[in-house]
Amino acid sequence: PGRLPVRVYVTSTAAEARTAKHCRRVIDLLSAKKVPFDIFDLAADRVGRGGVVVDREALRGLLRHERLPRVQVGDGPLLDAGQLQDLEDFGELDPKLRAVLRSFGTPAG
Repeated sequence: PGRLPVRVYVTSTAAEARTAKHCRRVIDLLSAKKVPFDIFDLAADRVGRGGVVVDREALRGLLRHERLPRVQVGDGPLLDAGQLQDLEDFGELDPKLRAVLRSFGTPAG
């Protein structure tokens, strides 16, 4: 799903404050890096950011054993907020983002 090479899976109706905080942190991190990404809100109807039509049930099936938020960079594995932050802390996130954005044809911020 999605048109952009970075996809963020969140929920706007997080029952736990921790989940809501992690969802916001992931979005803020990618936004600060000026990375174009699609957001898929599993609590929303079938529309993602930018009008991307999403089958919410299909996404739930994909993420059924995963805690949100999840981020997928290119065709890589789904990363949780902690894994994304570890990549950032160890200087590994920017090269991954640059590589996937270069292959997509989008300049990295």
